[in-house]
Amino acid sequence: MSLIARFGVGDFRPRLKKAPEHLEKLRTFDGRPLPPNTGASLERLMAQHRLLSQQLKEIETARERIVAVADPDRLQRMIQLLAGLVGVGVETATTLVHEVFSRRFRDRRALAAFVGMTGTPYDSGASKREQGLSKNGNPRVRRILTQLMWRWLIFQSQSALAQWFLARTAGAKGRMKKIMAIALARKLLVARAMSRPASFPRARVWPRRKG
Repeated sequence: MSLIARFGVGDFRPRLKKAPEHLEKLRTFDGRPLPPNTGASLERLMAQHRLLSQQLKEIETARERIVAVADPDRLQRMIQLLAGLVGVGVETATTLVHEVFSRRFRDRRALAAFVGMTGTPYDSGASKREQGLSKNGNPRVRRILTQLMWRWLIFQSQSALAQWFLARTAGAKGRMKKIMAIALARKLLVARAMSRPASFPRARVWPRRKG
């Protein structure tokens, strides 16, 4: 890290579990101990990292528990259904349910606008062209949908939506393929939000857990 790199320390790994035990052994490039203020700052940073890591583990554990809830509420049921689709995952399902599917939208365009997946047409006299996505919506959801879109093509390659994408991008490269990829991400969002639970066309699901 930059805090100790300027002292010539390059072989210290502050994220390791036993890193605090080796803090006092650190030496600068000329063999001197680290300055007291630098050592104290490094200790605080490592303590913050340990706390955040522990909290992240607790969040992940809580998410995993939702999948196994025997009598789920409405949102938990939605998370279970989404997480049951091959390629979706618990974190993706949880984020989409709480950020998007728990809300009500007027129509598909309003839903796409909420996550920043609507076009921004330019119209000035005889000049008309598409300027790309507005990106005014929720960037967190938009990023997750983009990741989900690529996973969908891998794990759900036989689904109707994946086949739709492949048919329209056969031989396509560059900008055209990027445009169709965003279109697929938008279709994945609308297919879930505007239809019955877990009704992605011909989607594969994980086998039911025993016990």
